[in-house]
Amino acid sequence: MKATRKHVYPIEQFIDGRPARGIATVAALVSNQRVVWLWLCQPNPMLGGRRPIDLLKQDRADEVIDAAQTYFAVQ
Repeated sequence: MKATRKHVYPIEQFIDGRPARGIATVAALVSNQRVVWLWLCQPNPMLGGRRPIDLLKQDRADEVIDAAQTYFAVQ
């Protein structure tokens, strides 16, 4: 039997079966998607200690995108 690889997506990024607004914009800032996901899931001092993914799910994409642009521009 030949093994197949399927894409796996973190369930936490979805709202009603669709990616949270802003995910694609943040993901486009960095080529390594694992780095982006780790950034989204960790408390962020630029966002008052809140996790960016939580803010995206609260429809606060503009704040997260601004923080991501600042953070990844420095890297």
